[in-house]
Amino acid sequence: MKINKEHSNNNKEVSIIYGDDNSININVFNNKILMEIAGSFDNNLKELEKISGSKIYFRGNTITIKGEKNANEKVRDAIEYLIERFKLDKKIDKNDIVASLNKDMIGRYEKSIASSTFRRSN
Repeated sequence: MKINKEHSNNNKEVSIIYGDDNSININVFNNKILMEIAGSFDNNLKELEKISGSKIYFRGNTITIKGEKNANEKVRDAIEYLIERFKLDKKIDKNDIVASLNKDMIGRYEKSIASSTFRRSN
């Protein structure tokens, strides 16, 4: 196993570890973010699993993604997107789950955030 990257501002928030079997372990150390990503009764993770085709396991602070390498990476990207979305909006809804797996939607969202930030600063 090898650690790919860690996100942090002053303290460690997320670590991503790649397994030899194409699995990806995402450790989320902020419980508010983790609970919002998982959703009530893990419904958000179940939705990601259904859409992506990867198997997603959730235990403690770890989300494990198993399946085809490309599908796993899409789920990893989706979870990273959802983390950033939560930091901005303090919530994640079902539309965010679907959008998180759609690169075009993510691009549009990032552009709208950038333009709204630009407008506020003027």
